[in-house]
Amino acid sequence: MDKIRILKIIILRVFVAVLYLFIGGTCALQGIRIAEAGTAAQIPQLEGDGGGNFLYGDLIVIAGILFIFKPRLAAPLILLSSLLGMLVSLIYQDEQLIRISMMSLISGCVILLSPLLTRVIHAAIKKAASMKRPKITQIL
Repeated sequence: MDKIRILKIIILRVFVAVLYLFIGGTCALQGIRIAEAGTAAQIPQLEGDGGGNFLYGDLIVIAGILFIFKPRLAAPLILLSSLLGMLVSLIYQDEQLIRISMMSLISGCVILLSPLLTRVIHAAIKKAASMKRPKITQIL
């Protein structure tokens, strides 16, 4: 592989990992604050929702760190944390967490399917390039 392509891959991995770290860290801190508020007000639903947010955030942070080195190993962890986040958000009716979980579920699926999508796109481009085009003649 040429150096430019390797550099693009490294930059993409670092960018995606930083996004996962930011999202996971934000969810974890938000989960701690929600759980603290639930504990102070003695509301078990807030405690549970905060714990679920915290667990989702921690799993996304771990997946973000793992994504830098092995994106294929990070994808199942992203999918697992997304499903966990969706479950918690459905149980405790947390709309913000369900939106974040859906986006990470989509990104995890894209990571897993990226080699297949790349092959399909390359095959389609190759097929289109090999097609014979009719000559266009203009009759006056």
